[in-house]
Amino acid sequence: MHYAQQGTITRPHLKQQTEQAWRLTLLTNSVVAWTTEYDTSGWRPLRPAQLRQLGLTP
Repeated sequence: MHYAQQGTITRPHLKQQTEQAWRLTLLTNSVVAWTTEYDTSGWRPLRPAQLRQLGLTP
């Protein structure tokens, strides 16, 4: 993520640095939210009995 600048803040002015940091945070949060939703969507179709068989519920 943000490979070209290696995730560093490169803007010279405080306002630009703040905006860049905010954009990086927004991008990171978006990726985390999408990944979490994508990864957990595969478990939703399973019934509780199936989850217990897999040992995924107490």
